Amino acid sequence: MGSPDEPRIPAPSGRGVVNNSTFLGEPEVRKALELADIVAAKLDAVSPNQLRRVNRPASAIEWLDIIAAIKQFRQEYEGNLAIQTMILSRWSDEAQGEYIELMQELRPDEIQLNTPTRGRSLTRQLETRGNDPQIPRDSMQVLKGVILDFLQVFAAKIHSSTGIAVRHRDCRL
Repeated sequence: MGSPDEPRIPAPSGRGVVNNSTFLGEPEVRKALELADIVAAKLDAVSPNQLRRVNRPASAIEWLDIIAAIKQFRQEYEGNLAIQTMILSRWSDEAQGEYIELMQELRPDEIQLNTPTRGRSLTRQLETRGNDPQIPRDSMQVLKGVILDFLQVFAAKIHSSTGIAVRHRDCRL
């Protein structure tokens, strides 16, 4: 993070839930999430093609359904909504613009830009977080994160365009 002299931002207190957004369309899921103080909804793509490349979802999962579900949840949820986005490579100016427009539509309270901290399994497995000693290392794809400069510039662009708080691994705007 920053230097020891910089004030530390306190972590949110209360109940938090991180979810992959695929079940936010279900009324019972949205109802259960009302109990949380903060909900972080994953959204790693600005298009259906990018969703397929980044997340490799089951064939029934559609990008437009995820977007509609997050919008529905935002309308109903009174707590703090964060959007978590994994950035695997530098995004084009066009993709950045689409993301900013999407965030203006979704209206989260916070955006969290993430980069990979572990590999991803080359085959579908129940446990794929890279912390299971039973998964051979040669069956994991090492993911490279984007450089910090890109995250800082993108975060500043998002914040200045939307007014939404943006966090990434080394900064909060």
